[in-house]
Amino acid sequence: SYQFENRLIKKIYHAKVDRKIFPKKGTIRKSIFWDRIQQKMVTSSKGLEAITHYKVIKENELYSLLEVEIETGRTHQIRVHLASLGFPIVGDELYGQTPGELELLFKKVEFIQPLTRKLIKIELQEGITL
Repeated sequence: SYQFENRLIKKIYHAKVDRKIFPKKGTIRKSIFWDRIQQKMVTSSKGLEAITHYKVIKENELYSLLEVEIETGRTHQIRVHLASLGFPIVGDELYGQTPGELELLFKKVEFIQPLTRKLIKIELQEGITL
């Protein structure tokens, strides 16, 4: 819990978004807030700080495959942040418009094992395809 609270755990996701994204890498710093009227999370100055880093790892004419790292862990953070830029995740019916399977995958986590103090890296070998 100490590592989570102090943002020491590295969390990497893969996300497939509509269209080519520009710029090809960046950081999204937008606070996130629960909107009772819309019944979903939104970016708002009333919300809690949220920081998302992304970079394009593959693209074609229809989609971009992103590697996404989050510093904070807000509810629906990646989905809300990417949609706020106009690049919703494919299959995200709540924050985008494309029905189907949500193309968001928890790809890798890195943390220090509390007892041995060794770096633990866990990575899913399979991933999202374009």
